[in-house]
Amino acid sequence: MIRINRFNFKQITEQHLNYFEKFFEDKLITVICKAELKNHKNFLEYLFSKKVTLLTGTPRELEFIRNELYNRYKNILVEVENITLTEVLRKSIIKQNLRTSADNEEPKEIENVSPIQKLRAYLEYIFDYDHFVRGTKGWGAYHLVKQLKVEVCPYCNRHYTSTLDCPIGKTRPQLDHFYSQEKYPYFALSLFNLVPSCYVCNSNLKRNNEFSYNTHLHPYDEEGEFSDRVRFSVNFPKQNLQTDEKKERQRDYLSAWLGNSDDFKISLLPVKLRDPLTSVEERRDYAKFLIRARNNCKVFKLRELYQNHKDYVQDIIINAIVYSESEIQNLLDAFPDLFVERKDVLRMITSNYISKEELDKRVLAKLTRDIWQEFGLKIE
Repeated sequence: MIRINRFNFKQITEQHLNYFEKFFEDKLITVICKAELKNHKNFLEYLFSKKVTLLTGTPRELEFIRNELYNRYKNILVEVENITLTEVLRKSIIKQNLRTSADNEEPKEIENVSPIQKLRAYLEYIFDYDHFVRGTKGWGAYHLVKQLKVEVCPYCNRHYTSTLDCPIGKTRPQLDHFYSQEKYPYFALSLFNLVPSCYVCNSNLKRNNEFSYNTHLHPYDEEGEFSDRVRFSVNFPKQNLQTDEKKERQRDYLSAWLGNSDDFKISLLPVKLRDPLTSVEERRDYAKFLIRARNNCKVFKLRELYQNHKDYVQDIIINAIVYSESEIQNLLDAFPDLFVERKDVLRMITSNYISKEELDKRVLAKLTRDIWQEFGLKIE
C-alpha cells in the first residue's frame, strides 16, 4: 500500500468543490422539497448541511459522517442499501418527480413506486458519478487523474496507471470508490473517496468488498501506507538455513541462491516494535494498523501475487552481492559527473525509486526498497 500525497491537493480540492457545489446544492434543495416522508427530509437536510465535507472531506471526515449517519438514520440507510434500481426506473422516477422546464419529453407514468425507491433515485441523481466520468465543462474523471498524476496503483504497487487523453485514443486509471458507490451513494462524488487504481485491484479483486477507514488502509490518509511498518522479505526453506551454536539461526542467502534459485517465498511481514519507551496507546494504534494492513493484503492478494516476481528478487540478490558499500563509493568517486550524490548511485544499481517519498513513481518500488534493505543496503 503506497500513500497518495500531492503538493497540489489544495488546488484540486478547490476545483472539485467549485465545479460541484452550486448544482449539487440546487439538486439537494429540489429533492428536499420533494421528499415525501419527514425522516427522509431530515436525512437530506443533514446531507445538505455537510455538502462541503461530502465533496472534499478527508478520509477521517468521511468516516465521521458515515458513523453519524448510521447513528441517526440507520433504518433509512439499511433500506437504501438494499434497493437496486434499473436505469429505466431511476430515470422515470427523476423525470416524473423532478421534471424541469428543460424537459421536453412527457415522463412515462409509473405506479407503485415506494418512497424509499424515490429516495434512492434522488441520491443517485444528486451524486451523479456518471456525469463526473463524462467530464464536461472543464472538470471530470480525466481532469482529476491528470492533475493527481498517480502513475502506479497505490493498492498493489504492481501496475502502471498512466493517463493518456488524445482525440483518437484515451486511457486512465480506474477510480475506485473506497466506500462502495452501491452502499454509500452519498460518497459517489467525494474527492477523497475516488482512488486511482489498476483494473486488477479495482474490478477483479476489490469490487464491492466492504471497506471503511477503520478496517482498511486508505491511500489518501497519512496512516494509509505500509511504509517501514510492513516489509517484504525473502524466506528460504529450513534446509537452506545455517546453524551457529552461539548465535540465532541466520539465513545463508548465497547457499540458498546457488542451491535452488527459485526455492524461496516472498513474504510480507509486520515489523515488530522494539522501542521500550513505546506507550500502551502507541502499541494499541500499531495493532489496529496491522489489522487494517492484513485486510488490504487479503483483499488485494498481495502475498499471492508477489510470488510472480521471484525473478525480479533474484536480480536484486545478485546485485546486492555485487554492489557492496565499497563498490557504491567507488562508483560515486569514479563518475562525479554522473552521480552527484549517493542516492544517484542507488537509483542506478536498483533501477528503481527507493526513498519513502518516491515509492509511487515506479512499479515494485516498495518490494525493491525492502529486499535491498534486507540484504544490507543503507538507503536512508
